[in-house]
Amino acid sequence: MLVLTPSESHAQVDPGAPEWCWVRSADGQRVDSHGIAAASALPADAACVLLVPPPRLSWHHVACPKAPVSRLRAVLDGLLEDRLLDDASLLHLALEPGARAGQTLWVAACDAAWLRATLASLQAAGRPVSRIAPALWPQATVAQQAFECAGQTWLAASGPHGVVAVAVDEHTPSAGLAALLASVSAEVASETPSCVAEPACAAAAERLLGRAPEIASAPERWLRSAQGPWDLAQFEFSQSAQARRGQWLRDTARSLLHAPAWRPARWGLVAVVLLQVAALNVQAWQSRRHLLATQAQARQLLTQTFPQTTLVLDAPLQMRRALAELRQNAGEASSRDLESVLQALAQAAPEFSSLEFGPSDVVLRGFKPTTADAGWQAELQEAGWTVQLAGEPAVLTLKARP
Repeated sequence: MLVLTPSESHAQVDPGAPEWCWVRSADGQRVDSHGIAAASALPADAACVLLVPPPRLSWHHVACPKAPVSRLRAVLDGLLEDRLLDDASLLHLALEPGARAGQTLWVAACDAAWLRATLASLQAAGRPVSRIAPALWPQATVAQQAFECAGQTWLAASGPHGVVAVAVDEHTPSAGLAALLASVSAEVASETPSCVAEPACAAAAERLLGRAPEIASAPERWLRSAQGPWDLAQFEFSQSAQARRGQWLRDTARSLLHAPAWRPARWGLVAVVLLQVAALNVQAWQSRRHLLATQAQARQLLTQTFPQTTLVLDAPLQMRRALAELRQNAGEASSRDLESVLQALAQAAPEFSSLEFGPSDVVLRGFKPTTADAGWQAELQEAGWTVQLAGEPAVLTLKARP
């Protein structure tokens, strides 16, 4: 995630150079790197957020009537005509997140020409913006910021009644400023507003507000603001549906992986995975114990049944061979004898031209079964033969399994 804000929002070495203040974060929570650079020297990132400083925006609370989406911009121009200092056609307007026509909602306004030129310069440098976010926006809780902009110290506040930003110096009276900042809060403040100040502005903020602010560097403040719900890319600056889906997927993935609110869910998922791994290991251990017990029983059965066996390598195979040897010594036909093979083949009532019988295979050439019943194949497989039937005329090959 790459957050950009115009260099005018922070002191710069060369005020005439077209530079950008930037901060980069992999998780959207911690600052990985930051700096000031020209557009062509900015780091590359798929999620690029343009942060608009408070002095660049004005905020208006309007009751928006129901209107088609195609005429909504014209409706807003009519509603704000008497509230704006400039011609409405020269401004870019954006509605609050989740806004619907027929409701009272917040509208952000900024210079459309400045925003258009800003986006075009970043696009030309190969850094297209995926989201436009305000540094401060109206919200239920009151928040205050002290920051540098164009070489001046600014105090800004946001609350349920809007956003106000004021440039201050050592001659600014604290009483009047406090009243102005309090104008955005509710009639009765339930608690002292939080205040975040850049290190260079902390002393001025403490003098004017009468309390010590929380110290946060400019990159940290920009990164916090970029997490807000607002997206000013609307109307003529709106993105395509595909770009919005991509941005939503990136933001959702980043939130699920790194946001503090999802930390219990992430720990729960890790616990479930570890539990599954532990359960699989226990099951594998039990299966191995069962296999070892079965192999031990087979070895014991072999040595008890055939005491002459001194070395057990493969108990089932050695037992089959010992049984076959006993049948042969007793004159009984085994399943590997030609008589047993022909008896199994008799179910197929076959016709064949030649037969080759060996110790481990049987080949019948010109094999033609006269019945569709394949029970003879199952019988041969149970007897330890591998059945292969292929070719034209058919060749039936039986191979003895070990």
